[in-house]
Amino acid sequence: MAFLHANQARLNGTTWEDAALDRQADGDRPPYPSWLYLQATGRQPMRSSADAENRLHRAIRLLRAEADGVPANVCSLLAELLTLRVAADSNNVDLWRGACVAIEAFLQHSPDHSAYYGPIVNGLPDDPTLQQAETLLERVPYF
Repeated sequence: MAFLHANQARLNGTTWEDAALDRQADGDRPPYPSWLYLQATGRQPMRSSADAENRLHRAIRLLRAEADGVPANVCSLLAELLTLRVAADSNNVDLWRGACVAIEAFLQHSPDHSAYYGPIVNGLPDDPTLQQAETLLERVPYF
């Protein structure tokens, strides 16, 4: 339920957070959906840049842990999509381009994902833009 509340706040242009889930998300064994909650709170437009970036980095870390080093795991793709958002927020060109390369590599080996995400990924600019990152993130059914 926390993800739904956080995502609704994001869509409404407000902030919402759950202090208990925030603590659990940093524990040794965070609940599986913690990354969903963290990405939703990290994308809330009224949140400070530092807090948003921290939340997105935590979501990325959890997704990469879930992928367990397997590049073909969809969690690896989701982590890179969120990395685009971090790169856009911080105007980090190197981070943006690295995430683009990783996303393109994932899509090369996943025809279904390529058909779904490819048209947007192929149109990404060389430099980070928040609008493009969010357009891509809005395509993710989980988000």
